[in-house]
Parts: sequence; structure tokens; C-alpha cells
Amino acid sequence: MAADPGNDNDQLQLCFNCAHFQRSDFIVERFVNLARKRATLDQLHNDLRTYLRYLQNSMIELINDDYADFVNLSSGLAALRESVDKVRENVKVRIKKLIKQIYFL
Repeated sequence: MAADPGNDNDQLQLCFNCAHFQRSDFIVERFVNLARKRATLDQLHNDLRTYLRYLQNSMIELINDDYADFVNLSSGLAALRESVDKVRENVKVRIKKLIKQIYFL
């Protein structure tokens, strides 16, 4: 399972705290100003790219871990669609029969 990105500063050795991205009051300008106190813009750029790769890899790992669930969900939705289509056709046939009966009364 993927590690919590908010706790990986030591592992990733980034010039910023990843938890800043999860704050409800996150402001880019404030984040950059804080990071600039610790590193150059080039270092910040490199660290942001490193963090992006980390997040992408974590997402892939999550999908791989839950791949069977994703496949089962897809299969289940396809089966549900078939059931809905059958019900729809049955309803159409019954409505047509009802309309014919009403018309001939």
C-alpha cells in the first residue's frame, strides 16, 4: 500500500512539507514563499517534479493493489446494464400492448 505522502519528507528529502497541499487554506504564493526560504526556485522545481512522480507512482500502486476490485466493478456495471436493457425492453413491449388495448376500447 502507498505511504502517506504527507509523511514522506524524510524519505523523499524535499524542500517543502507535503502536508501543505492538503490544507484547506492552501495558497500557492504562500507555499512558494515558504519553500524559497529553504531552497532555490530550481530546487523547488526539481522537488515538485519528484513529488509529482511519487504521487503518480502511488496512484499506480493503489490501482494495481485494487485492480481486481476495479475489474469486478466494471464487470458488475456491464451486467447491470444488460439487466436494465432487458427491463427497458419489457416495459416498452407492455406499454405498446397497453396502448393497443386502450385504443381498441
